[in-house]
Amino acid sequence: MKDEILGIIQNEINKCDKISDFDDRLKCKSALLHEITEVQDVTNINILKDMDASLPDATTDPRWIPAHMVDNANAVILGITDGRFRPDIFWHTGSYVKEKMDSIISKQWLLIKDVPDSIKEKIKKRDEK
Repeated sequence: MKDEILGIIQNEINKCDKISDFDDRLKCKSALLHEITEVQDVTNINILKDMDASLPDATTDPRWIPAHMVDNANAVILGITDGRFRPDIFWHTGSYVKEKMDSIISKQWLLIKDVPDSIKEKIKKRDEK
Protein backbone atom coordinates (compact mmCIF):
# COMPACT_ATOMS: atom_id res chain seq x y z
CA MET A 1 0.00 0.00 0.00
CA LYS A 2 2.84 2.39 0.88
CA ASP A 3 4.46 1.96 -2.55
CA GLU A 4 1.13 2.64 -4.29
CA ILE A 5 0.59 5.82 -2.30
CA LEU A 6 4.15 7.00 -2.90
CA GLY A 7 3.71 6.30 -6.62
CA ILE A 8 0.58 8.46 -6.76
CA ILE A 9 2.33 11.27 -4.87
CA GLN A 10 5.38 11.08 -7.15
CA ASN A 11 3.12 11.35 -10.22
CA GLU A 12 1.59 14.52 -8.76
CA ILE A 13 5.04 15.95 -7.96
CA ASN A 14 6.10 15.20 -11.55
CA LYS A 15 3.07 17.17 -12.82
CA CYS A 16 4.05 20.11 -10.60
CA ASP A 17 7.67 19.91 -11.79
CA LYS A 18 6.51 20.50 -15.38
CA ILE A 19 5.27 23.98 -14.43
CA SER A 20 7.90 26.49 -15.53
CA ASP A 21 6.99 29.42 -13.25
CA PHE A 22 8.56 28.99 -9.79
CA ASP A 23 5.66 30.54 -7.84
CA ASP A 24 3.07 28.43 -9.66
CA ARG A 25 5.22 25.30 -9.21
CA LEU A 26 5.52 26.02 -5.49
CA LYS A 27 1.76 26.59 -5.20
CA CYS A 28 1.14 23.27 -6.95
CA LYS A 29 3.39 21.41 -4.50
CA SER A 30 1.90 23.30 -1.56
CA ALA A 31 -1.58 22.22 -2.63
CA LEU A 32 -0.31 18.63 -2.79
CA LEU A 33 1.15 18.96 0.71
CA HIS A 34 -2.23 20.24 1.89
CA GLU A 35 -4.07 17.26 0.39
CA ILE A 36 -1.61 14.74 1.85
CA THR A 37 -1.97 16.38 5.26
CA GLU A 38 -5.77 16.18 5.09
CA VAL A 39 -5.60 12.45 4.31
CA GLN A 40 -3.13 11.93 7.16
CA ASP A 41 -5.46 13.80 9.52
CA VAL A 42 -8.26 11.29 8.93
CA THR A 43 -6.11 8.47 10.32
CA ASN A 44 -4.55 10.56 13.05
CA ILE A 45 -7.86 11.91 14.36
CA ASN A 46 -9.23 8.36 14.40
CA ILE A 47 -6.24 7.27 16.55
CA LEU A 48 -6.77 10.16 18.98
CA LYS A 49 -10.51 9.42 19.27
CA ASP A 50 -9.82 5.73 19.88
CA MET A 51 -7.25 6.55 22.57
CA ASP A 52 -9.60 9.03 24.26
CA ALA A 53 -12.40 6.44 24.26
CA SER A 54 -10.23 3.51 25.36
CA LEU A 55 -7.87 4.99 27.95
CA PRO A 56 -8.94 6.56 31.26
CA ASP A 57 -6.40 9.38 30.92
CA ALA A 58 -5.08 9.29 27.36
CA THR A 59 -2.97 12.44 27.67
CA THR A 60 -0.64 10.83 30.21
CA ASP A 61 0.02 7.78 28.02
CA PRO A 62 3.30 8.22 26.08
CA ARG A 63 1.64 6.75 22.98
CA TRP A 64 -0.66 9.78 22.90
CA ILE A 65 2.24 12.21 22.38
CA PRO A 66 3.25 11.27 18.79
CA ALA A 67 -0.36 11.28 17.58
CA HIS A 68 -1.02 14.63 19.22
CA MET A 69 2.22 16.08 17.84
CA VAL A 70 1.28 14.94 14.33
CA ASP A 71 -2.13 16.56 14.83
CA ASN A 72 -0.47 19.85 15.78
CA ALA A 73 2.06 19.59 12.95
CA ASN A 74 -0.75 19.06 10.48
CA ALA A 75 -2.55 22.10 11.86
CA VAL A 76 0.57 24.19 11.23
CA ILE A 77 0.94 22.81 7.69
CA LEU A 78 -2.72 23.34 6.86
CA GLY A 79 -2.67 26.82 8.36
CA ILE A 80 0.32 27.86 6.29
CA THR A 81 -0.91 26.36 3.03
CA ASP A 82 -4.65 27.01 3.27
CA GLY A 83 -5.20 30.13 1.20
CA ARG A 84 -2.44 32.01 3.03
CA PHE A 85 0.64 30.37 1.56
CA ARG A 86 3.69 32.47 2.38
CA PRO A 87 6.87 31.06 0.80
CA ASP A 88 8.92 33.87 2.32
CA ILE A 89 8.12 32.54 5.81
CA PHE A 90 7.65 28.82 5.18
CA TRP A 91 10.51 28.09 2.79
CA HIS A 92 13.18 30.77 3.24
CA THR A 93 13.23 31.73 6.90
CA GLY A 94 12.60 28.27 8.31
CA SER A 95 12.22 29.59 11.82
CA TYR A 96 8.43 29.95 11.80
CA VAL A 97 7.67 26.23 11.60
CA LYS A 98 10.60 25.29 13.85
CA GLU A 99 9.45 27.76 16.51
CA LYS A 100 5.88 26.43 16.39
CA MET A 101 6.99 22.81 16.58
CA ASP A 102 9.43 23.46 19.45
CA SER A 103 6.61 25.08 21.38
CA ILE A 104 4.22 22.21 20.68
CA ILE A 105 6.80 19.57 21.66
CA SER A 106 7.62 21.38 24.92
CA LYS A 107 3.99 21.58 25.94
CA GLN A 108 3.43 17.87 25.25
CA TRP A 109 6.41 16.82 27.35
CA LEU A 110 4.98 18.78 30.27
CA LEU A 111 1.91 16.52 30.19
CA ILE A 112 3.85 13.29 30.80
CA LYS A 113 3.87 12.32 34.49
CA ASP A 114 7.33 10.72 34.39
CA VAL A 115 9.20 13.84 33.26
CA PRO A 116 11.33 15.04 36.21
CA ASP A 117 10.32 18.39 37.69
CA SER A 118 13.78 19.80 36.95
CA ILE A 119 13.25 19.22 33.22
CA LYS A 120 9.73 20.67 33.39
CA GLU A 121 11.15 23.81 35.01
CA LYS A 122 13.84 24.17 32.33
CA ILE A 123 11.22 23.84 29.59
CA LYS A 124 8.93 26.39 31.27
CA LYS A 125 11.79 28.88 31.68
CA ARG A 126 12.83 28.44 28.05
CA ASP A 127 9.25 28.97 26.85
CA GLU A 128 8.89 32.13 28.95
CA LYS A 129 11.77 33.84 27.10
